[in-house]
Amino acid sequence: MLPFDSAGGLSWQIIRPDIPKFGSNNRLNGTPEEYKAVALRILAFFGTYTVDDAGKEVIMRIISSSFPNINHVEQKRAMTLSGDEHTLVNQAGSSGGTAETKWKRVK
Repeated sequence: MLPFDSAGGLSWQIIRPDIPKFGSNNRLNGTPEEYKAVALRILAFFGTYTVDDAGKEVIMRIISSSFPNINHVEQKRAMTLSGDEHTLVNQAGSSGGTAETKWKRVK
């Protein structure tokens, strides 16, 4: 889910559907393996955004994230809009490669 609001706020959630349930049925009492399974299958953050004048790049200013290394970081991503599909491309930086996400508008 990736809502962009008209005031410049955004919230990003990618949660894989294959997260195993905790045996304890209590999120505060998981095993190290259960916590790792969750951490590897979720990326969520919120912050603000702007779009460059040409509309080809979105600049996201992350306030807080499930991956704390990107808290208070600005990320620039190439973007394209085609009908109800929004594609974002993130250059992976020092790790090399790129990551592309495709989002579909929900009506």
